[in-house]
Amino acid sequence: MLFGRLGMLVVVVTRVVAGSFLIGSLFTPSFILSLSAGVASALAMITAASLGPRVFSIVGISLIGSVTHVVTQLLLVMLLFVQNESLLVLLPLLLTSACVGGLIVGWLSSRMISMMMTTSGLQT
Repeated sequence: MLFGRLGMLVVVVTRVVAGSFLIGSLFTPSFILSLSAGVASALAMITAASLGPRVFSIVGISLIGSVTHVVTQLLLVMLLFVQNESLLVLLPLLLTSACVGGLIVGWLSSRMISMMMTTSGLQT
């Protein structure tokens, strides 16, 4: 939200590449899953944010990103590795986890942005 669309994509790609490099999983299946889901969730959040704050709050945008991340990873695992729909049994658990995480991250992000704006005098 603070650094714009390009900044978000740079952070996502840098985080995935640096993290994968540090743990020795660069260009492995987990790298592919992480990068794909990260980019998909960033694009989903960019799309949601472009609709304006009247449509989606920061918490809503975070939820969209979190759910997109989980669904993208599950679909890629099903398509590329397992090729079996039986993994869909995990979807309720994964979506619950994504929603809880998205709500927490969104709420914290909203609070931090509000505090930063108040501190810098941009908001009264």
